[in-house]
Amino acid sequence: MAYSSKYYDPAKAHEYYMKHRQLKSRTSTAGLNDNGKAAARQVKENIKQEKKEYMEKVKAVLDKNIARVRELMAQKREEIKREKERIKKLPKAQRDAAMKKLNDEKAKFIDRCKADIASMRESTAKYKQEVKEYFDEKYKQELDSIKADKTLQSQKKGKKKGKDKGKK
Repeated sequence: MAYSSKYYDPAKAHEYYMKHRQLKSRTSTAGLNDNGKAAARQVKENIKQEKKEYMEKVKAVLDKNIARVRELMAQKREEIKREKERIKKLPKAQRDAAMKKLNDEKAKFIDRCKADIASMRESTAKYKQEVKEYFDEKYKQELDSIKADKTLQSQKKGKKKGKDKGKK
């Protein structure tokens, strides 16, 4: 019988499992001698450093693009401020219509800028995930090449027993 509780929904549990399952790759250094393990550590640290530097560059580009959008927003605010000063000098009927139009234009511009920033952050997050996967794969490939090197493999201890049984 399956687990039962008023708090447990097997369908939701399965849905959650299917959504969050991820196969973890093996990056074990088992089977390597001390030199092999040291080489694996060195490779891992180098790749980790390279990834960190690359991620910092990606973040710098995002920050630069966001700053550019915010600068445009500041310029637009200044333009609107000057336009409001000009509108204040108009007769009341024209002033109300012009002010409403200006405020609508300002709201649309701000919404567009916010959407652009959100889009940049989202695409950068996706790109960072791709970069992470790339560097993880790079480490796996390097580890596989270290494991393939016979001089870095640990020596098997002892012989298998029972291999020669029954050959008399």
